[in-house]
Amino acid sequence: MILMKSTQRGFTVVELLIAMLMLSVAMIPMAGVMSQTRRMQGLAFSRAEITAVAESKLEELRASAARAATAPASLTTGGSLIADNANKFDETTSASGRHYQRRWQVVAAPAGSVQVTVRVLPAQSSRHELSQLDFSTIIFVGE
Repeated sequence: MILMKSTQRGFTVVELLIAMLMLSVAMIPMAGVMSQTRRMQGLAFSRAEITAVAESKLEELRASAARAATAPASLTTGGSLIADNANKFDETTSASGRHYQRRWQVVAAPAGSVQVTVRVLPAQSSRHELSQLDFSTIIFVGE
């Protein structure tokens, strides 16, 4: 009787199943990391865009204070960060086309200046962007 030596090489079905199981177990945490990375990227983009929208409003308020001999209506004491008040809120669209609401509150500060706090809120919020962000500065409104 002649014994033949097997020349077939490769993996068995059991070895392939174990390898696939190990690969799938390794992929599950990577999917979580990718999801978290996407969320953090969205938050960073949202923060940058909201900052640009707020800086735009603060520059507009600074320019109106510089042009006027007395404080314009937008820089008189008052306003609210939680409700729309006359001359203390507006809506704008960012460069990427997102819509935002801006509210500002003006508080008297020393020596002919006011402290302005601007709150920017996205018109439609998602879990990948900030719900609101506040910015404060002092603006000189003297003669």
